[in-house]
Amino acid sequence: VQEGLAGDAQFLFYLASMGLQKPLTAAILYNDGSAPDKFADELTKAKLYRALTAATPNLIFHGIKELADGSNQGYTGFLVTRYTKDDKAYGYSNLYFPFTDPTMFPAQFFGSPYLGVPDSTEDIIAQHATAAHKAGFPLAIHQNGDNAIAYTLRGLEKAPAPNGVRDMMVHFSLASAADLNTAKSMDAGVTFLITNLYYYGLPLCQQV
Repeated sequence: VQEGLAGDAQFLFYLASMGLQKPLTAAILYNDGSAPDKFADELTKAKLYRALTAATPNLIFHGIKELADGSNQGYTGFLVTRYTKDDKAYGYSNLYFPFTDPTMFPAQFFGSPYLGVPDSTEDIIAQHATAAHKAGFPLAIHQNGDNAIAYTLRGLEKAPAPNGVRDMMVHFSLASAADLNTAKSMDAGVTFLITNLYYYGLPLCQQV
């Protein structure tokens, strides 16, 4: 399964090699823009790709993926609590987190405190999910930070998936027990980035 950012060139390569494929390949098209009109373009492309793959059982065009935020280890996951450079409660007090330095990352551009970079909003997620569901596609949303997870879940709750369509929570790195229960109640698929789970930018090796 191509869970990552499957662009046009990659998907066209899948199409060209259909006759050579032994295992099943399921592809998820990546939406690289948050604006509703951009999503409409991606949806048109998704319908075309679905038609192109209809004749083969070895290649399925599954749905559309988009980003809710970035990566916690890259300091771009969208958090409820700020990234920090000094938190003895979690065992690290001498690590330097550049986003806490206002001379490098001015508050007027990056916010104060710096909480990461959201790539979408609750309402945009709801709009995109509604459009995708209407066309028979699930929406796969990449979210790592707890704040991005929260607004993604709220957005999907506004646009429930119909029978036969299952949205996907991709990475879900800082999900709480309540988040897991919400995803379960919506019958959303969930993937975890197990080897790269970070607590607010802290590498796993340093947690251990």
